Amino acid sequence: MQVAFMPLGQAPGGPTILIRQFPVILARPARTPLTPEACTVSPYHCRIDVEDGVLVVRDLGSKYGTFVNESRVREACLWPGSKLTVGLNSYFVCYSLSNRGVPYGTNGENGTPRDTEKSDPRPSQRTPGTGIDIIDASSFNEHPRA
Repeated sequence: MQVAFMPLGQAPGGPTILIRQFPVILARPARTPLTPEACTVSPYHCRIDVEDGVLVVRDLGSKYGTFVNESRVREACLWPGSKLTVGLNSYFVCYSLSNRGVPYGTNGENGTPRDTEKSDPRPSQRTPGTGIDIIDASSFNEHPRA
């Protein structure tokens, strides 16, 4: 399954984030200096899994909360077209429930897609123009962050 997270709000037109392997954890960037967008993201903010072909987001005790369609959630489905907000970072969630074809927005229309693969040897990747890192959840306990 591949999912595109298209930036909304303060960084419209920024790079689309394309994730092909789940679960992942959205986290505060490990690098400094932190931008205002990054300061509102917890070190381990939320986890995104796929369950029965649908994305599910779970807040990991973040300070500023995880929001789906403007509602603060501990756990919620991320249906295609949902708005996910993590700190000051908001994204339009794009994927196909049938898992066929390419989700809208991944062909560069609103920015260049950013791949995050489990095969990447780094424990996390900084997504340019955003205030978050994406961590492969299978490496979550193997790579503690300061």
